[in-house]
Amino acid sequence: MATGTDSVALVMSQKENQLRQERAESLDESVIGGYMPVFEAFNELGLTGCDVAEVADVTPPTVSKWRKGKVRIPNDRLVFLTLVLAHLLDDIAALTTLESEWSPEGGGGDWCRAESARIDAARAQLSMQDVLNRDLPVSDVRDGAKRFRTWWSSGAAAKLQEKRFKLALGSGGNRELEILKARVKRS
Repeated sequence: MATGTDSVALVMSQKENQLRQERAESLDESVIGGYMPVFEAFNELGLTGCDVAEVADVTPPTVSKWRKGKVRIPNDRLVFLTLVLAHLLDDIAALTTLESEWSPEGGGGDWCRAESARIDAARAQLSMQDVLNRDLPVSDVRDGAKRFRTWWSSGAAAKLQEKRFKLALGSGGNRELEILKARVKRS
């Protein structure tokens, strides 16, 4: 015979499972609809589908299918791309903060203001992606994190960041990027 406590635990367990199922269905619906916040954030930061494909080690048509919702992105790749996005946002925020502090105009100029707006929009997308990622299987999260560590330690993160800042600064920005790098190394 089950006690009252066992019955309550069973009901709570069933409710938790139902909530997990609903969240998983929500993730499926967002994928089928073609909307994945991580891709919107990459767009906001100026990264192309080819850039994302290079990072994810897939072909550009595969990324296009993921973006359009024609093919479901593997969970471990989704976790990996979410971590890449978080890493990019942290580095961009740090660089804009340094630039605004060291800028002769005081506020960092137009570039910092534009970057701050992009960062805020991309952070909002990252937050939404984090909510969607909550119910992914632990093994997929672990595999995505391993993929990220391997990618980061290979030096690919630095290459992507440099490319990203060249895009943001435009053709005349390479000189400013080098000056900023030198300042960071000195501090």
